[in-house]
Amino acid sequence: MQKTPVVEPAPAEKKRGLKGKIVAKKTGEMKDELEAAVALVQRYVPPSPDKMQVVMNAGTASISTGRPGPR
Repeated sequence: MQKTPVVEPAPAEKKRGLKGKIVAKKTGEMKDELEAAVALVQRYVPPSPDKMQVVMNAGTASISTGRPGPR
Protein backbone atom coordinates (compact mmCIF):
# COMPACT_ATOMS: atom_id res chain seq x y z
CA MET A 1 0.00 0.00 0.00
CA GLN A 2 1.27 3.42 -0.89
CA LYS A 3 -0.03 6.61 0.71
CA THR A 4 0.04 9.98 -0.96
CA PRO A 5 -0.33 13.06 1.23
CA VAL A 6 -3.10 15.39 0.18
CA VAL A 7 -2.06 19.01 0.20
CA GLU A 8 -4.57 21.85 0.08
CA PRO A 9 -4.06 24.12 -2.92
CA ALA A 10 -2.78 27.61 -2.25
CA PRO A 11 -5.52 30.25 -2.03
CA ALA A 12 -6.22 32.02 -5.29
CA GLU A 13 -4.46 35.32 -5.65
CA LYS A 14 -6.78 38.31 -5.98
CA LYS A 15 -6.65 39.90 -9.38
CA ARG A 16 -6.13 43.59 -9.56
CA GLY A 17 -7.41 46.24 -11.88
CA LEU A 18 -10.27 46.02 -14.35
CA LYS A 19 -9.94 42.27 -14.90
CA GLY A 20 -10.19 41.66 -11.15
CA LYS A 21 -13.33 43.79 -10.93
CA ILE A 22 -14.92 41.88 -13.82
CA VAL A 23 -14.10 38.53 -12.22
CA ALA A 24 -15.51 39.69 -8.87
CA LYS A 25 -18.70 40.97 -10.52
CA LYS A 26 -19.27 37.78 -12.52
CA THR A 27 -18.56 35.64 -9.46
CA GLY A 28 -21.14 37.61 -7.48
CA GLU A 29 -23.71 37.33 -10.26
CA MET A 30 -23.19 33.57 -10.56
CA LYS A 31 -23.50 33.15 -6.79
CA ASP A 32 -26.79 35.10 -6.81
CA GLU A 33 -28.17 33.00 -9.68
CA LEU A 34 -27.23 29.74 -7.96
CA GLU A 35 -28.80 30.86 -4.68
CA ALA A 36 -32.02 31.75 -6.53
CA ALA A 37 -32.03 28.35 -8.26
CA VAL A 38 -31.51 26.54 -4.94
CA ALA A 39 -34.35 28.53 -3.36
CA LEU A 40 -36.66 27.62 -6.25
CA VAL A 41 -35.81 23.92 -6.03
CA GLN A 42 -36.38 23.96 -2.26
CA ARG A 43 -39.89 25.31 -2.85
CA TYR A 44 -40.81 22.15 -4.77
CA VAL A 45 -38.65 19.34 -3.35
CA PRO A 46 -39.63 17.76 -1.05
CA PRO A 47 -43.23 18.92 -1.17
CA SER A 48 -44.85 19.95 2.08
CA PRO A 49 -47.43 17.38 3.23
CA ASP A 50 -49.77 20.19 4.30
CA LYS A 51 -49.63 21.86 0.89
CA MET A 52 -50.09 18.52 -0.87
CA GLN A 53 -53.21 17.82 1.21
CA VAL A 54 -54.67 21.25 0.37
CA VAL A 55 -54.13 20.67 -3.36
CA MET A 56 -55.55 17.14 -3.22
CA ASN A 57 -58.64 18.33 -1.32
CA ALA A 58 -59.18 21.14 -3.82
CA GLY A 59 -59.16 18.60 -6.66
CA THR A 60 -56.50 20.43 -8.65
CA ALA A 61 -53.87 17.69 -8.52
CA SER A 62 -53.37 14.52 -10.46
CA ILE A 63 -51.11 11.57 -9.86
CA SER A 64 -49.19 9.90 -12.68
CA THR A 65 -46.61 7.16 -12.88
CA GLY A 66 -44.06 9.38 -14.54
CA ARG A 67 -43.65 6.97 -17.44
CA PRO A 68 -43.67 8.47 -20.92
CA GLY A 69 -46.73 7.82 -23.03
CA PRO A 70 -46.85 5.58 -26.10
CA ARG A 71 -44.64 6.61 -28.98
